[in-house]
Amino acid sequence: MLTPYMPVLSSVGFDTSSQQLQVQWNVNAAPDTYGYVVYTYDANGFLIELDTVYGQNNTTYLHSVPLNGGPYTYTVAAFDSCFTANNPPSFQTSAKANLHTSIQASYVIDMCPQLGKLTWSRYLGSGVQDYEIWSKHNNTWTLLQSTTDTSASVSLLKNESYCLYVKANLANGFEAFSNPLCFTMPQPTPPSFHYFRVASVNDEDIELTAWIDASVGITEVQFERKDTNGVYEPIGASGVSNNSAYFLDDDVDTQWGPRTYRTVYLDSCGNTGNYANENTTIFVEGSADQYNMINSLSWTPYTQFDGGIANYQVFRNAYGTWETIPFQILPDGNYTLTDDVSQLRNKGEVCYKVMALENLNQYGLIDSSYSNEFCLAYAPLMFVPNAFTPDGLNPIFLPVVQNVDPEKYTFSIIDRWGKIVFETNDPAAGWDGTISSSGLPATNDVFQYRIELIINKTDAIVKQGYVTLIR
Repeated sequence: MLTPYMPVLSSVGFDTSSQQLQVQWNVNAAPDTYGYVVYTYDANGFLIELDTVYGQNNTTYLHSVPLNGGPYTYTVAAFDSCFTANNPPSFQTSAKANLHTSIQASYVIDMCPQLGKLTWSRYLGSGVQDYEIWSKHNNTWTLLQSTTDTSASVSLLKNESYCLYVKANLANGFEAFSNPLCFTMPQPTPPSFHYFRVASVNDEDIELTAWIDASVGITEVQFERKDTNGVYEPIGASGVSNNSAYFLDDDVDTQWGPRTYRTVYLDSCGNTGNYANENTTIFVEGSADQYNMINSLSWTPYTQFDGGIANYQVFRNAYGTWETIPFQILPDGNYTLTDDVSQLRNKGEVCYKVMALENLNQYGLIDSSYSNEFCLAYAPLMFVPNAFTPDGLNPIFLPVVQNVDPEKYTFSIIDRWGKIVFETNDPAAGWDGTISSSGLPATNDVFQYRIELIINKTDAIVKQGYVTLIR
């Protein structure tokens, strides 16, 4: 009796419901066909008998295989009810069908552009018209792309779950699906913390510092300043080092008023993230009682330290150097003070700055923020006696100069003939009635004095008059 005809494989591909590899072939035309033998290759590359399918019309076989272990190759032979003369006897089988090899697909996720990049092996055993990329997303099938190539890139939505398949449209009219590629399109991980630490005035600039979790690939922090209309505008950006980002706002008028800032980060893909808290600097202003030399100060509160305000510390500069120890420490909620400077030596102005000290915050940090430097000016004052007694109770003729620190000081005594009999550049030195050129004591007479001060490098203050020497 004749053996069954050689089967013809239709397709080898994954069943999208069961995720098993499905082998399909034609119904054998031989009337005595009893079933089919399915073959595949083992791990050593040998073609082995995999399983037996009984029934002439049973032409589909499902095989559970690792999804990432392909491609897989199969063939089929038909057998009838007759036994061979072999010992032991076996069914009489046909020649094996031509081999068919499945598509094995793989993918790489490119998170930032939200692309899934697919590559796959070609389907073997039948001609292929084209390949289609199909997506199963929220139980909906969508055709994403068609190609005759073996690679494709598809755009996907972040944080959404997909199963992608490559489908081969075969020249024999059948189709074959690749192994499923199931994944969730990731998105950049947000930082576990993003805190705008402090905004602090430093001379004519404002220093800004942000604290952010750099472990998730934060690329930079952008700083924004609120303008006079209440609208934020970008002023610059800084990279992140050791969870910290620093920016110096050097294009700002610190004497205009309090300045408000905020920060926003760029994630590992360069996308704009969330804003942190705002920070508003301290602004100091005040007035001077010129007669009593009492200064009145007020300032705006600092916002927004995470740990709250421990206290406000007020520093003073009366003679060119800032005091290292605050002369006033006030609890939060106190934003004014008065300062009696009548006994304080100064250079014509008394300057102040206020520092807000933070309590320990949730990040284990304690920051401080300084205000603008605010100065109250006093007019120069000079007191000059009109007489002195070298041998009496007032032996030194010494002008008293207040509220000024001259860069150049000249004090001259001139006799009635216009000759300078004494001159000094030391504000602490006075005339004891001795004529400098001879060393002899001057006699009772009226002398002219002249005091010249140079301040602010070019501004001259001159005072002159007469003094009577009495012995």
